[in-house]
Amino acid sequence: MFIKFAKNSILASLLLATHIAGISLHNRKLDSNAEGLNSNVSKKSLNSKFVRQVTEVSCPRSYDDYIANSNTANVAYVEYDPSNVISIPCSTGAFSLSFQVENTQDLYWYISNQANTRSEVTLLGEMYLTNSNWWYVGAERSTQDPQSFIMAADFQIVNIRIEVNAQGDVSVYRNDNLEAQIGYNEYDSDIFKQATDFSLYIGTLSGTANISNIVNTCLGEDCSTSTTNTEESSTEESSTEESSTEESSTEESS
Repeated sequence: MFIKFAKNSILASLLLATHIAGISLHNRKLDSNAEGLNSNVSKKSLNSKFVRQVTEVSCPRSYDDYIANSNTANVAYVEYDPSNVISIPCSTGAFSLSFQVENTQDLYWYISNQANTRSEVTLLGEMYLTNSNWWYVGAERSTQDPQSFIMAADFQIVNIRIEVNAQGDVSVYRNDNLEAQIGYNEYDSDIFKQATDFSLYIGTLSGTANISNIVNTCLGEDCSTSTTNTEESSTEESSTEESSTEESSTEESS
């Protein structure tokens, strides 16, 4: 079963209808003058380079290349393949996920706060790489959808970063420039961040897009308890056991 997200024209008010397991959820992209818009980011300031706060990071994890795919049977929807997922283990609930992609396809994504399944609170986003439409980020359970956005520039290779900070603010960057943002108080951030496993899905309206150099960094995570170190520890233990077995065989031979 594919997970469907409806898409309408960006020139009008955006209606994002989500159909997951028979459940319809809606988000509306607001005009810049709409009530509840994040007043901390004005339209004038959006064209300037955004300088993010320095956040202590640890334990980056690298992933194999990812193919963002699409079921093109219904062009009215972005359909995500639930088996095509990037797993994001993170004990702190704050993470920074970066990757590279060529600007041959517009990309649509959502992040669940459960491993390999839809969650109660889901982050949604749209990244327009083929044109200068406004980027979008939102959440499916928000009571209001105040958003901030800037015009995208043209680049051949695009560096993307999706970041959820310790407070719960969600920011999407293109080549280190802020493209879209939603504040922690504009969605159910407490529910979303209480998890320790997250899942990222990326889709297209048509065709495929190759996502490369994928790195996830769990912000403020203790490296001693991270998955990366656990795998390294297991490898070391295995090597020690093999060494002990060889020594035992040598003694028996003597």
